[in-house]
Amino acid sequence: MDGATLSFACYLDDGYGEGATVVTLAGHFGLNDNWVRFEQEAQKKLYIAHGVEVLHTKDLHSTRGEFEGWQLKQKDAFSVDLFRSRAL
Repeated sequence: MDGATLSFACYLDDGYGEGATVVTLAGHFGLNDNWVRFEQEAQKKLYIAHGVEVLHTKDLHSTRGEFEGWQLKQKDAFSVDLFRSRAL
């Protein structure tokens, strides 16, 4: 593989609160082609099914933005569908 190059995409999300003593950082990475396919499939199927245009994890977690008014059960269902999807 002399001279071969791989290109990766990485999505990271952090979590902390005011006065928190612990900060968490989580993410996923993969080949660019895989991310493009995942995003296309998620937007075509999952996002539409749940009435979501753009996923910002901090908004989902804090029930803000597109997720304002969502109950915990609805947020959990979206998350489960996202991570069980074949797009991953």
